[in-house]
Amino acid sequence: MTIAIFDSGAGGLTVLNTFLKLNCPANFIYFADHQHLPYGEKRAEVVSQYVLDSVEFLAKKKIDALIVACNTATSLAIKELRNKTKFNFPIFGMEPAVKLAVDQLKNQGIDKKAQILITASNITANSQQLAHLKQRFSEKANFSTIVLGKLVKFVENDCFDQEIINSYLKRKIKSKKKFDAIVLGCTHFSFFKENFINLFPKSLILDGNSGTALHAIKQLKLECPKNQQMKGKKAKISFYFSKKRNIQLEKQYQDLLKKLD
Repeated sequence: MTIAIFDSGAGGLTVLNTFLKLNCPANFIYFADHQHLPYGEKRAEVVSQYVLDSVEFLAKKKIDALIVACNTATSLAIKELRNKTKFNFPIFGMEPAVKLAVDQLKNQGIDKKAQILITASNITANSQQLAHLKQRFSEKANFSTIVLGKLVKFVENDCFDQEIINSYLKRKIKSKKKFDAIVLGCTHFSFFKENFINLFPKSLILDGNSGTALHAIKQLKLECPKNQQMKGKKAKISFYFSKKRNIQLEKQYQDLLKKLD
């Protein structure tokens, strides 16, 4: 079984890492549309075409399933991709972990209307997908949304200076509200999950990576060995980019994946 994971850049590595930690019995193709990142700051119709072009490239690789590991691409193009009869493989996308946040807060016994902050790219923050999610849970939570586009650039420029990152997050998230949960609505943001946890220790910090991976594994009827020593050992990972093959970029992405261990 070959599973393709697609993102505009390195954010989808956080999703790939989740599959590896679950010991998913598959080989992986990772495709980054690095030539056109970041998606979140471009016009919607342009991004939709980039996504279609990328998936057409992956379809030629004889893949068995596709994970659109990008919230922006999912919100814009997932329906169109699934309606394309030429893509004869299941396609899974990302969704901001709003339902997970509401459910976990309920399990913690919070009896008031929850305060939830959703962090996202510009396109995701203004998408119908997110609007529908917020409307669906509007009786259980009040939602605030903030765009943190610079986090994408930090990852792609291999900038993990803690002082710079924490200063940026403090400056952007300076609301006097106390958030019960903060949803990381972009796969790039999961690289900084520990920063969010340390800066906002009283808030649940959640992303949609596990939800997407577990759903895909279930739908594909894959059996994940529980032997901890086997986790990720047998997975073959092939990297492709929309730019010409770049050994230095591939090495950078391999190193970024190791950061997530």
